Amino acid sequence: MNHNIKSELSPLVVQPLPGIGDAMWYLPHMRALAAQSPTKKIILLTKETSKANELLMGEEIIEHYIWLQRDRRPQALQINQRHQGVWGSFKLANDLRMYHFETAWILHHSIFYANACRWAGIKNRIGHTPHKWCHGLTHPLLIDKKLPLTPREKSTNLLEGQGLWLDHYDYPLYIIPQAQQDAQQLLHRPNNLIKVILGIGASGAEKCWPIEKFIELTKWLLQQGCQVIVCGGPHEQPLAAQVMASCAHDNLLNCTNQTVQHTIAIIKLATLYIGNDTSLMNIAVNQRKKSWVFFGPTYTVYSDLITPMITASAQVRDITVDDVQQHVKEYLLNCYQNALV
Repeated sequence: MNHNIKSELSPLVVQPLPGIGDAMWYLPHMRALAAQSPTKKIILLTKETSKANELLMGEEIIEHYIWLQRDRRPQALQINQRHQGVWGSFKLANDLRMYHFETAWILHHSIFYANACRWAGIKNRIGHTPHKWCHGLTHPLLIDKKLPLTPREKSTNLLEGQGLWLDHYDYPLYIIPQAQQDAQQLLHRPNNLIKVILGIGASGAEKCWPIEKFIELTKWLLQQGCQVIVCGGPHEQPLAAQVMASCAHDNLLNCTNQTVQHTIAIIKLATLYIGNDTSLMNIAVNQRKKSWVFFGPTYTVYSDLITPMITASAQVRDITVDDVQQHVKEYLLNCYQNALV
């Protein structure tokens, strides 16, 4: 962290959720807050696992990133936990104090962040809370914790309560030109090919459709003349290798080695998304792609573009390949006038 950076104009925005998909959820909020800033930018406090610095590379709304070192997930134990616990909140306050912020927008209900901003001497602290008394906030929005609202919806209510409406800021993510050019070259097959993104990974095993079923579905899609693009991150590369080995074909691409910006550019060129409830789904929806998503016992359908694939058992593994085929075939037949035979 560069402690020489000071910002008396750009507000601090606290978005502590850890995933790429989480960062996608809050993109309209960040745009709206940057638009009302005198600098037209914000300083973002978030977790490095969100890949926000890569995700938002094409946007011009971030002045600086501050990495939050606080993540209690089992898969993140190797990450520095400097901001964890009570002492961690004081350390975070000390880090924030260096910037001389005047305003903080806290897009999370935890008093941890409200108190850290208070101890950092930030004058205006705006956030939502389930507590009737939250001294860490100067402009609190009380939201009953019994209300079935997602974290995103709570933050939307917070901004709208301050006169910031998000509809104008909900549009596809900007992508850097080089990534778009590279994606065009990678997906150089005829433009009339139906391009299908497969999202084979997820944050937990219980959210993953079995790779054997992905392989069976891939073979069917290739038989229909589709171009199939396997996407994901480094952790999905072993799974992608299984798909490639079982379904070798000129129209099958393994794109699990791409950067975040390149992955977004590839999804932008695709026709539809099929896969697990993962960050790729959020990117596909942001890029206005129809998405068939495999859901387990808990899920949120926040867009008409999402068709949830669920079973009575609420187990992802019980979703059949035949069910997916029927859903996808009907959609493609309707949209592309008998594209499938």
